[in-house]
Amino acid sequence: MYRQLNLKSPEHLAHRIGVPLSLIESVIADKGKHYHPKPMVTTLGKEPRPIVLIDAVAKPILEKINKLFQTGLDHPPYMHGGLKGKTIHSNARPHIKAEFVLKLDIRKFFPSITPAMVINALAKHCGFSTTTAHVVADLATYEGKLITGSPASTIIASLVIREGTERIYGLVHQRGGQMTVFVDDLTISGGRHLAAVEDTCVLWLEETGVKVNEKKRIRTSGPLASKIITGVDISHGVDAPRGFRRGVQALCHRLDVRAKSGIQPSDNERAVLRGKLNHLRQLNPGMAKLYSKRFRHLLDGSIAVENPEQQMISKDH
Repeated sequence: MYRQLNLKSPEHLAHRIGVPLSLIESVIADKGKHYHPKPMVTTLGKEPRPIVLIDAVAKPILEKINKLFQTGLDHPPYMHGGLKGKTIHSNARPHIKAEFVLKLDIRKFFPSITPAMVINALAKHCGFSTTTAHVVADLATYEGKLITGSPASTIIASLVIREGTERIYGLVHQRGGQMTVFVDDLTISGGRHLAAVEDTCVLWLEETGVKVNEKKRIRTSGPLASKIITGVDISHGVDAPRGFRRGVQALCHRLDVRAKSGIQPSDNERAVLRGKLNHLRQLNPGMAKLYSKRFRHLLDGSIAVENPEQQMISKDH
């Protein structure tokens, strides 16, 4: 049995997160003032992803709810998304060298979660009273959907599907396998015999009210198969996928050629490069260190040095 919060009134909730109940109620009463839907393009060539921008009044409340759930609840050992200290790296590591890997992706995860699903999950897994659960659901949803862009959404969504993930974890563990969940990605690995439980796992997950994305329902097996889990290549240990590594190389060289012709990277291009190198540092620190050193001039705006002799001349002058 996991530890629960057992908040029996909205007043108790407000006290625990240190926010006046009157402020919480005012946000709920005028959501249109504090929540602003906006389509955001996350991947070139794909449809814009609907997110909700949350203003400076409502966002701190949701951040405190997230912190309350982080520290006041016990979380399953297989949960890696949305928890402090857990990363895509920790999510992928249990599956290294597995003979068989099954990946399930939840289709439109946050938008598929309704206020009623949130209320039920909070009552069951947090010990909230109905009125307290209603208050959190009102804060965490907008236009009938769990907010994409809220600091509390990932942990709330994990509670919504917990009944299904608990059943799957028990079944997989009983058969000697591993299971992890990172936001909307569920990964099962182990021996090839685990392929027999795939349909059961999908059924139990969908019984929570969500749907599996059949286009991203992927199974791989065998020692030579490429196995990528939440952006981590575990085929031969832990590494960044080949496509990502090549993308970093291409970006560095493209920006380097432009810089040598006198066109320095923009602030946005530098931010993108830093982000990619930081991600690479988690998975392939050697390559990240090499590229950070070789292309330092792209990050700090200095002039590229062609050779050591040129570097000495620059220092003398």
